[in-house]
Amino acid sequence: MTGENWINYYKTEDEVVEKFSRKVNIEKLPFPPGYDEQIYRLQSEGKLKKSLKSHKKAESKEELERLKRKKIWELAIKPVKSVPMNALMMYMSPNSIQIISIMMTVTLFFNSLRDILSVNRAFANTEAESDYDMFVMKTVYVISCSGNLLLGIWKLNSLGLIPNRTSDWLGWESTILSQQSVAL
Repeated sequence: MTGENWINYYKTEDEVVEKFSRKVNIEKLPFPPGYDEQIYRLQSEGKLKKSLKSHKKAESKEELERLKRKKIWELAIKPVKSVPMNALMMYMSPNSIQIISIMMTVTLFFNSLRDILSVNRAFANTEAESDYDMFVMKTVYVISCSGNLLLGIWKLNSLGLIPNRTSDWLGWESTILSQQSVAL
């Protein structure tokens, strides 16, 4: 039988079943794990579908509202999930003035601003029971987007593009004349 296909060795499926079922009585085999005889009986009688429909009708309005609230909260904290990856990308990008590091930082900065300004568009397809809940969820969304905005500001500062040192403002300083430079 080496090199031959088993289909060629046995001519029909009945021969295969007969060969392997002779050794074990199939009716004496135990049921597989997870097999429930009652569910099989209900399904064969056609009662299983009816019981599932009655269970779906039993779901209450509170359960539906809870699921809606859960989905809206997932939307509200979605921007937080991108903060660790963006932090790693900003940390790994060089701190010298190069086109790649500047473009990455500016993109992060403006995408965060765009997300903050389009809060109502992000929550347009959602509906909640009270306006207070939506206000809290939108506030959490704005705070979540602010995390990426703060990363962008931090990176702009590490690139030296935010003027926060005295050397950045020397053009507006008045010059002090010393006695040595004044001719008497």
